[in-house]
Amino acid sequence: AESRLYVNWLLTNNQWTGWALVPGGGFSPSSPAATVLGGTLGLFVRGTDSRLYVNWLLTNDQWTGWALVPGEGFTPSAPAATVVADDLALFVRGTDDRLYVNSLTGP
Repeated sequence: AESRLYVNWLLTNNQWTGWALVPGGGFSPSSPAATVLGGTLGLFVRGTDSRLYVNWLLTNDQWTGWALVPGEGFTPSAPAATVVADDLALFVRGTDDRLYVNSLTGP
């Protein structure tokens, strides 16, 4: 089943904001992955078309909106994301069941 994407922020006073739809809408049949690169939060999902999408939260609390992750490709699974030093690594299982990585160098 396709599911909407929600966010719930933990504030500095240890209070939660409550669940709200991620701006830009969208659905994902898999769990999202999130990581911070250069102070910017990246949210990665497998779209309903099995392609990978990213939505960045900018420093002015505005989301960029969903965009395809460069590099094409399809995945039947949820992505995984991490940052090491100034590089973001996005991992997926390909349709051939092999593991693939797509990287982005930070600022």
